[in-house]
Amino acid sequence: MMRAMRLVRTIVAAWRTLATYAFVGLYILLVGPAALAVALVFGWRRPLYAAAHVAVEVALRLAGIRVVVEGREHVVPQRPALYCVNHASNVEPPVLFAALRSLGTRLKIVYKEELRRLPILGRGFEAVGFVPINRRDREQSTRAIECAAARARAGDSFLMFPEGTRSPTGELLPFKMGAFLLAVRAQVPVVPVAIAGADRAMRKGSPLIWPTTVRVHFGEAVTTNGLSVDDRHALRDVARERIVALLADARAGLPRSLASRASAAQSAVARSLGGGG
Repeated sequence: MMRAMRLVRTIVAAWRTLATYAFVGLYILLVGPAALAVALVFGWRRPLYAAAHVAVEVALRLAGIRVVVEGREHVVPQRPALYCVNHASNVEPPVLFAALRSLGTRLKIVYKEELRRLPILGRGFEAVGFVPINRRDREQSTRAIECAAARARAGDSFLMFPEGTRSPTGELLPFKMGAFLLAVRAQVPVVPVAIAGADRAMRKGSPLIWPTTVRVHFGEAVTTNGLSVDDRHALRDVARERIVALLADARAGLPRSLASRASAAQSAVARSLGGGG
């Protein structure tokens, strides 16, 4: 009986996955060129963002992914910030793009340079000001961080995965320094974010998308005011500790009020760097 139920769930997931991929592919081919042309010819980015949000929302519904967001009060549209998130699944970028919709065209992403080769999508990333990074090329990655820092100083917010790659187990990998160099050089706060359940929706190495609930928890921002490049390691450690605590709460489905108490120890560390206001 259990085996039959698993088979049925797998078949349903496979059909939903095919429907999702078919929709996304057709949507990019039919809507993408028009929105991209408007952005390139007139410099209007809003149509590209609007088209992307429609695609993401429909795709998540087709795939059966329900998104629950906690801590929205820490997403401040008028404040440029760096949103640092754990990474375990390819489902996470679209989920976070939807969760950060209130940032509008100010939301930017530092993404893997290989994605620039994708037709239409790669040009779209370039048109809206997303920043490609090649972590295997130290010189290019340094330029990418400097470019992102300049845009953050101009008012943009960035989404980054400081682990640099997807975790195969769901547990946090070591954090790379690029995100924290960006935050310090731009003097923008770091907003820790935990996302849980995405690894159940889409496992690393598998194209299948499983219907499930994905939880996104935004934490209290850690200020970088007055910090220098020498403080980047301490900033990284504070951000990591905050994400660890938020991730535990997200996995347990705890309300945000309990998450605040769970991260009290990390708040004390953050205050040593200037607080988390």
